[in-house]
Amino acid sequence: MPLHETVIVGKQVAEVDVLSGGRLRLGVGVGWMEFEFGALGRDFHSRGARLEEQMALLRALWTGPSVTFRGREHHIDGAGINPLPVQRPVPVWVGGKVRATVRRAAQHGDSWIVAGDYLAGPPDDDARQMLDWLHDEEAAAGRPVGSLACTECAASGRRPKPSGPSERRLGASSEQRTCWSTPG
Repeated sequence: MPLHETVIVGKQVAEVDVLSGGRLRLGVGVGWMEFEFGALGRDFHSRGARLEEQMALLRALWTGPSVTFRGREHHIDGAGINPLPVQRPVPVWVGGKVRATVRRAAQHGDSWIVAGDYLAGPPDDDARQMLDWLHDEEAAAGRPVGSLACTECAASGRRPKPSGPSERRLGASSEQRTCWSTPG
């Protein structure tokens, strides 16, 4: 997401949400290919802060007809998008498997996309560590512990195992969704 222009993404997402009857969810992440940031003239090392600002601006754009916003990179005076999305705001799923991602999801997101097969089997030490992070970050953000949805996303070319008991193994108490993608 930090490689993209926030207002354009906000408008495009709102339009797709309208066309889909309010069924869109936006998945975001900070990115990891440093050369892409350099090629686009963006600072790789500030991508996390940019994403957090982008998420705040997107929520503002999606929830009101006129937005005044002052951030480090974004300055808007009394402007908005049209049409507004059906969902106000559009749910934002934050992906990644480092603590900063979990913090962003707890502070600004509606779901945390857990990369890998953590929800498909018994918890290992890494899964337990991420669950501890999740609970700590939910509490720090003022959210009830266990309230953030966890979403498994596997890129192995196969569909993840069905949800249900897997969700309880990781410790998530809210709804879980799964997505998958094929390599290439």
